[in-house]
Amino acid sequence: MKYATQGHGFVQESDAGARHFLQALLLLDAAFISLHVFAALFHADPKLGLGVDRSYGEFYQCFKLALISGLCACAAVRFKLRGFLLWALLFLYMLADDAMRLHEQGGKFIAEHLHWSDAFGLRGRDLGEMFVFGCVGMLMLAILVINLYSSSKPLRIRSLDIAFLIFVLALFGVGVDALHVMFTNFAALELILGTIEDGGELVTISFIVAYVYWFLSADRSDSVTIIGWLRARYRILDALYPRDRAHKR
Repeated sequence: MKYATQGHGFVQESDAGARHFLQALLLLDAAFISLHVFAALFHADPKLGLGVDRSYGEFYQCFKLALISGLCACAAVRFKLRGFLLWALLFLYMLADDAMRLHEQGGKFIAEHLHWSDAFGLRGRDLGEMFVFGCVGMLMLAILVINLYSSSKPLRIRSLDIAFLIFVLALFGVGVDALHVMFTNFAALELILGTIEDGGELVTISFIVAYVYWFLSADRSDSVTIIGWLRARYRILDALYPRDRAHKR
């Protein structure tokens, strides 16, 4: 692999495909988000909405989750890392959860059988869903620990990056979702929060797809983090995450 150095960042000459892939995914994300807003404002086909079962956006999201799972499995085979098979299984669970609403069914089951009442502006089933997400979070932490102890430094960085992106995904799927539930009686605010929640999940998954694709096609001796990878391609990150700060770390 050939690298060109600019300051403390790296520009990988051979990963233009990953950059273009990410840009294409983000354009598709923007299109689905726009259709979601259009459907909400003009009462168009419900399948254009992102939060609707069996919608076009849901199929698109499921496709990306399946792609991530497959890429993680390929990475496990290519780099002989059993730990990455666990990432593949986790994203496979996310695919099943997205397609069959497992967290919603699990949350409802827990709330009904444990008799959880409404609290903090949330329904009992919402609290049950948060409990389910907490269990999945513990599973993710276990997978991360296994990968940290069984991988070389560059591949440990990959696992940390994936965990970071999943954390961002959880901020939208759990944090913003909780706010969304609290303001369901305010139509305008519900639309805004719903769009942030579903659109944020859509965009974050696209970043995970592109990152795992890049990682799979990159030299495993490369130690560039996701921040360095994005900064080398999108200068706006220099303002959000200064180079001198990254260098000190």
